[in-house]
Amino acid sequence: MTIIYPNNELQLRELTHEDWMDVHRYASQEIVCKYQPWGPNTEGETEAFVRQVINDALQEPRTRYVFAIAIKDHDTPPATRETQAHREF
Repeated sequence: MTIIYPNNELQLRELTHEDWMDVHRYASQEIVCKYQPWGPNTEGETEAFVRQVINDALQEPRTRYVFAIAIKDHDTPPATRETQAHREF
């Protein structure tokens, strides 16, 4: 499932295994997890999370929805832009 927003820039899409490093980039940060019951994640925990999300997306009926946010048709990968934006704050 992919949802493209009206400005055709942002899209929500299903996570893939290749996304685990991008997920880990934020899930391993203590500040991100400060008020969460999880984290900061190890690489293994993040990979397991992404595997579980992918498996959950295949279940019928589906009860869990986790999506990646991507910027459509952009030269710089979203994770790089995220990291750059994070440094600006």
